[in-house]
Amino acid sequence: MDGTTSKPFSLVSHTLLSLLTTFHLLLLSVTCYSDYTSLVYHKCSNKNYTISAESHHSRLLSSLFQELSSESSHSKFYKSTVGDHNLGISGLFQCRGDLVNKECNDCVNKLSDISNSKCKQAVAARVQLKGCYFKYTTDGFSDETPNHALLHETCSENKVPNIAGFEEARNEAFATLETEILSTNGLYKIVHERVDVVGQCEADLGPCDCGICISIATQIAREDCGTSASGQVFYDMCFVSYSYHPDGNTGNSNSGDESGKMIAIALGGLAALFMGFIFCRFIRSSGKKGDVH
Repeated sequence: MDGTTSKPFSLVSHTLLSLLTTFHLLLLSVTCYSDYTSLVYHKCSNKNYTISAESHHSRLLSSLFQELSSESSHSKFYKSTVGDHNLGISGLFQCRGDLVNKECNDCVNKLSDISNSKCKQAVAARVQLKGCYFKYTTDGFSDETPNHALLHETCSENKVPNIAGFEEARNEAFATLETEILSTNGLYKIVHERVDVVGQCEADLGPCDCGICISIATQIAREDCGTSASGQVFYDMCFVSYSYHPDGNTGNSNSGDESGKMIAIALGGLAALFMGFIFCRFIRSSGKKGDVH
């Protein structure tokens, strides 16, 4: 093969390598975006079942997980009790209201794995992922988490330089959340002056109690997170999160839609990669024919 043919081949090889790298990064982006199954926190009761009663408790807990998993394919919230005259376990799950059904189902299935791994045979437990949570209690044992309690909070180490403008925008967004959450189905999202705020209450919580819970959570976020660029507060029956986006690119959109867009882009990259490969084979084939003649 002469130099004229080798140059296009080298160019095509370089292009293929670039496409492959781009495609890999796009797939990583899709994976990173779909992080709703990431663990936020877990709490397990200090009390565990004895070996003699463990197998029965384990069977009931497995039965509860199966029921919740089945319901999560078409519902964002469900609570149930399983058991017999000797033992009973009550539990529930809730997904973020902006997850599609498949994402909710995937999230709930992940909950059971983490609960079995982290809490084993604890008489009560709560597991919070980014997109859903699950909790259960065993009859005869009180939940060690008191009502109206802070369960978990995180505040970003990154600080916002423009303190006055940021705090004012966040407080206005919080005020809107506290008002609008009363007339929603438990979830409310708002973007205000580059501040992205999300709040959600447990589905069976009444409007007034939901408003109180959200108000307490936003107050905790104000006081504890200060000028942190992002924060999350998980109260006993609600959660609030906020994030500041100086570039204006907020993340308050449907995760299913965004994941679909990223997958479409990735598939487009794969198609381009395939066409490049075909072109490369054509160039090589043409070069071999030229050598024969």
